[in-house]
Amino acid sequence: MLHNVEEVIRLREWLKQLRDNKGFTQQYVSEKLGVTRQYYQQIETEERMPKITMDMICKISRLYSIELHLVAEMENLKKI
Repeated sequence: MLHNVEEVIRLREWLKQLRDNKGFTQQYVSEKLGVTRQYYQQIETEERMPKITMDMICKISRLYSIELHLVAEMENLKKI
């Protein structure tokens, strides 16, 4: 779970940067992560606190072809 506001802001910026770098739309990412586009948009626009599960971390890792531990480190997750 994210532990403070700074972690949430870094996560949002990081997810948006990853998406932009790959040229993915919010719709595409939301489908791959198994959430609605509206939910994903709210995460990026600070309207919703993201609920990150191990399943979500695995999906992000596969979607962006990054190692699983890098996602967990970015999240600064202590325990899921």
